[in-house]
Amino acid sequence: MTNQGQQEHARQLHERLLSGDPLAPVEMVETFIAELVRRVRARARQVNDDTIALDAATDALLEYIQHPERFDPNKSGLLTYLTMSAYGNFLNMLARESRRKKREVPLEDVEHILSIGNNIPEEAEDDILEKHGISTPDEKASFHRRVMEEFPDHVDRQLLSLMLSGERKTTAYSAVLGIQGSDVEEQRRLVKRHKDRLTKRLQRLGGTLREQKQKR
Repeated sequence: MTNQGQQEHARQLHERLLSGDPLAPVEMVETFIAELVRRVRARARQVNDDTIALDAATDALLEYIQHPERFDPNKSGLLTYLTMSAYGNFLNMLARESRRKKREVPLEDVEHILSIGNNIPEEAEDDILEKHGISTPDEKASFHRRVMEEFPDHVDRQLLSLMLSGERKTTAYSAVLGIQGSDVEEQRRLVKRHKDRLTKRLQRLGGTLREQKQKR
């Protein structure tokens, strides 16, 4: 479809949205989501993240579909309007992701903290906890409760224990997950998915510790 054809189709869909056509929202997304992603990526060639581009474009479309009356055709074409909205979303998402990463404690530090009590001396435990602003007995007790709350599932705790011990064999994790009967590639895929999920939770917990320290 030519650019002129896209603009005309978008204008027609806009009129249908305003009139309450129940099929217009789905058709709008199906027709223009790929084009919006392409336009966002063209404006942000230096950032290689298609997932954020897709999320930004999707949010722009959904916001427009919910409030089509906010678009003023006298000021710009609909695709230009949606592109500006999607690109704004993209920049905001990148900024949020950057702030989140700055709040994260390096995974190796969190792993040391979570292994406290079993593998390192008490004085070393104190050093690591105090590094993150946890020094009193009450604060230490609160921290350990947070760990238990963050990982209540016994399977997650077993997987976490393997991760913190440095275990790298897929078979060890597969045994915990009960997927030994799957083919090797499937085992690797499932194990990686669970390890990635736990790693993100570890990082979030570490970020919370850092925020608590900064607020004191």
